[in-house]
Amino acid sequence: MLNAPRADLSPNTFAYETQPLVKATGFREYDARWLFGSEINLLGVEALGLGLGTYIQELGHSRIVVGHDFRAYSLSIKQEMCIRDRAPDKECGRHPLRGGRKPPPRQPP
Repeated sequence: MLNAPRADLSPNTFAYETQPLVKATGFREYDARWLFGSEINLLGVEALGLGLGTYIQELGHSRIVVGHDFRAYSLSIKQEMCIRDRAPDKECGRHPLRGGRKPPPRQPP
């Protein structure tokens, strides 16, 4: 079980490595987007995956496609989003379909 995500963690600290960091500013009305490292850490990505999986399950679905792009950290984020599908308890009840490499999102002008 993860602790509740926090928004006040600093990189290179014990808390940053052991607690989820998810800043609320990443949630937008049309998508969700964070800067990896300063606004979300790997445990934050795991927490996000658990929350998203729970939401998808509540909608009556059990599958979601998770892809990655060419950025160096992208595969780590994809694997962290899917970490619970390897867990024996299947906490969030989701079954991610691992999509392959995708083009990076376009930056708004």
